[in-house]
Amino acid sequence: MRKLLALVVAPLAAAPTLYLAFITGTVIDRGYAWGVMDWNSNGRTELHEVIAATDIIPHKTIRGGQRCTSYFHYSRATLLRTDCEARA
Repeated sequence: MRKLLALVVAPLAAAPTLYLAFITGTVIDRGYAWGVMDWNSNGRTELHEVIAATDIIPHKTIRGGQRCTSYFHYSRATLLRTDCEARA
């Protein structure tokens, strides 16, 4: 009975762990810093924002001599935020 229980519980416990590893790997691959992932600009980066980072792509542009990065949620086709470097 214990072996059967272990065979059932192990895959159920592994699924969330693998999903979390996938999300973490995807976020690391995007190269976002922790503070950049504060998509709602409330001053804190929360777990749902880290998970949302898998669907957000940066687009770098130059506006009036400033380098700017716009972040788009590509599955919703919405602009989340634009960050521009301060002029020197």
